[in-house]
Amino acid sequence: MDTEKTQEASSPVKTESEKKGKKVIKTVELPVEEVVKACTQTELNNITERESQMVQADKLENERINAKNAVEEYVYDIRGRIYDELEQYISEDDRGKLSLLLEDTEAWLYEDGEDCQKQIYIDKLGDLKKLGEPIKDRRRDRLELPNAFEGMLTSIQLARKVAEQFRQGNEKYNHLDEAQIEK
Repeated sequence: MDTEKTQEASSPVKTESEKKGKKVIKTVELPVEEVVKACTQTELNNITERESQMVQADKLENERINAKNAVEEYVYDIRGRIYDELEQYISEDDRGKLSLLLEDTEAWLYEDGEDCQKQIYIDKLGDLKKLGEPIKDRRRDRLELPNAFEGMLTSIQLARKVAEQFRQGNEKYNHLDEAQIEK
């Protein structure tokens, strides 16, 4: 009986090993078809045109935003300066009117003017500058006045010195005549 069990146990093992050793590999050629999706020239032109339109729209939107920001920046700049460094160059009435206009412009920017066209922002900025720039110009002129006077006095002194040297007969100024010096 023991012998029968041994034969039975060994025979299934042989079958498994026989099955493992008898693997057959078959090579079959499969057809491969390459498909490349390409745009026609018309489709490519349409896509390129749409891209150009989007780039142009982005450019216009950036310009519009920059114009709006310029108005907002000018409002904040002038409002702060009319009560500080520009105070002595603007009358009290004009300061009140300009301040009211600046407040109205700021309110407009955040309400009705939130999504306006670029040209409207440019026009608003121009209106504000008509009032604000003369004030800034008066301040600049006042600050530059001492230097301008000093430059003018220096020029007058140099001209007098040249005239005096001409009258003394300096050869350096022989090419000039008396009429030019008298001017």
